[in-house]
Amino acid sequence: LGRLERTGLNQGEGETAQNFALRASSQLPGKAEQIFEIAREYNALRYGTEVGTRESLEQLRRFGRLVRGFTFKD
Repeated sequence: LGRLERTGLNQGEGETAQNFALRASSQLPGKAEQIFEIAREYNALRYGTEVGTRESLEQLRRFGRLVRGFTFKD
């Protein structure tokens, strides 16, 4: 989110991760797949995972790798 905000893309108050991803991907079409993947993983962590399980830890690690791997370079 911080990297996108530095480009002028800010998540609106009350805007869901999926809606923000849709808006961001329209401005960065070459990064749409990565943006949607990050939004999906965020939603899975936020709403669908039991905290403290092996699965939730692996999901958190996967999310971290996706976020750290996101760049604006093609």
